[in-house]
Amino acid sequence: MNGVFHVIDGYLNEDKRGRALPSGDVLLRLCEDGYHICTASQKDKRSLYPIKDSKFFIVYENNEYNELSYLRNNDVDDSLSFEYLDTQTYISLLFHKDVDKGIISSFVDRYESEIKLDCIVSKHKDIFHKNVFTYFHENLIVVYDGETTFVYNNNFDVVYERDSELRIWEVEDKVYLLFLSDKVVYELDNDKEITLRLQDCCDWHYAWAYKNYIILYKQIFYQIERRSSCYYDDEDDWGYDNEPEEVSVRNTIGHIFDSSFNLLREFNVLGEIVELKDIGNAVIMKTTSPSTSNDVDSFYNINLPNITRHNAKTGEDFSIPDISFRLLECSNWLGELYVVKTRIASSDTIDLRTDTKNDFWADKCGVYMKSHHGKEEYEKIIDCKYDHIIALPLNNDANVYYAGFNGKDEYGVFDLYINHEIHLKELPYIKEASSLKIVNNSNFIQFKDKIGNVGVIRDGFTLLEPLYKEVKIYVEHNNSFISNDDEKLLKFLFVVSDGNSYGICSPKGKLVLPIEYSFIDVDEELFVVLRHNDSDTIEVGYYDEESESFKHDEAKMEDGVIHINNDYVWDGRFRYLNNDKHSEWIDQKLRDATDTAYEGHSRLYLGLED
Repeated sequence: MNGVFHVIDGYLNEDKRGRALPSGDVLLRLCEDGYHICTASQKDKRSLYPIKDSKFFIVYENNEYNELSYLRNNDVDDSLSFEYLDTQTYISLLFHKDVDKGIISSFVDRYESEIKLDCIVSKHKDIFHKNVFTYFHENLIVVYDGETTFVYNNNFDVVYERDSELRIWEVEDKVYLLFLSDKVVYELDNDKEITLRLQDCCDWHYAWAYKNYIILYKQIFYQIERRSSCYYDDEDDWGYDNEPEEVSVRNTIGHIFDSSFNLLREFNVLGEIVELKDIGNAVIMKTTSPSTSNDVDSFYNINLPNITRHNAKTGEDFSIPDISFRLLECSNWLGELYVVKTRIASSDTIDLRTDTKNDFWADKCGVYMKSHHGKEEYEKIIDCKYDHIIALPLNNDANVYYAGFNGKDEYGVFDLYINHEIHLKELPYIKEASSLKIVNNSNFIQFKDKIGNVGVIRDGFTLLEPLYKEVKIYVEHNNSFISNDDEKLLKFLFVVSDGNSYGICSPKGKLVLPIEYSFIDVDEELFVVLRHNDSDTIEVGYYDEESESFKHDEAKMEDGVIHINNDYVWDGRFRYLNNDKHSEWIDQKLRDATDTAYEGHSRLYLGLED
């Protein structure tokens, strides 16, 4: 410390013999057993030295020294290390550079990352950079101090300077400095500045590189409404009546360039770029985005021309994926099912590791099953021939239900599949009339045929054929929440109507009470009150499972009230009594609340997905 250095060189030499102090500037590392000399790194061989439990000093020929205080933290990671570079004019400490998404970043893009800061010192010029990002290439030093980027030669002459955030792209033995906010690229090897001029002006914030391609993009967040537990559908939520929630949606806008900075395509996608990869002979950009049920993974060939769809609700043009995958909610023991929407020809299998042909005129959906867990191989179940496909999962029903729709306006047709076999074909679909929906707490599928009659599906087949204009389903309250696997069948009745009168059908769809009644009401235990068209007499009854028939008798009414038992009456509604007085009555639950659809803004509603 006073100009006399005693070096124990066991750190550098296996024979632990001492060495003479080399001439010129040196870096000393103070350890418990004394000072260690850190020799200059060679171009073909780097010497890395750990930082933990050490102090470091730069020592000049005149025995003056500077302690590198920012390396004194003993709590740093054991794996943290540095290189010592020594030339005739400068000494530097170079931390290992981190490459994220093919780009070397000079600042923190994400909170979990950490930029390692360096030190640059020049003896012969008044230049000192501390806690800065550094990058070395050939005889050039790039320094970014948080505001300005400097490029020095080995004599510490400034050869380039720009006040802008810095990113670095190494490609094809070339190094480019990227200044996104200025739309300028600086070729470090040839001292050449490239200005990126675009018809569609865009302020980029991020960069992602892969092989000989680079993506410059920005992300805009905006809120949409969706239901917390709803299906991936058009504008309905298929039977759920819970409150909507606000969801942040990421709109990613950007441009793709080759290594000569020729613009390949621009894009505007609803989602986040998560991966760049090879699929066959193509380089693909993968994005993921939230739908109303499952995330949608979309793939864009970065060399294909951009095809967009205008959305009147947002006033923006969004890129159409070459192919997208959405996990179908009804996936179960049959395997992972995916809705595939593609402009790629619908082959029997989709193997994302092989090349596929593209059909720019196709934009249809099909169903594929994942062939192998952990591999992106898919086997076709339903051909890509629909405008969109939705799942129709039912509670306590192991069958798989989904529907394919054609028609993007208010009217269209649908095919309903049960366990991948077509069950209903080309039935009309009218959004406002809810011609296909899940009803009664997601226990049944209700549909309308070509003449408007209503049918009901459950347990893999049609329980009630479409013979009636109106249908209401009443489920026994005690069986509404089934927890025992042995009790898989709900107890329920169908109240049917021809538009004027009412009747009752059994759970098997058999008409057990003719359509001759002006009024029918059913309570939570399937107890029925009814009035015949030709009489003002009130009757009460129930469905007998053993005889598969409906039992009913005339009821006695006193003062407009039918006493069903000591505490239960009907006076137009089923009510409980308190102390034999008509007070504190509790209304029967509204069983049709789940039929009311809430029009949330799903991806499909925005016109961006199937």
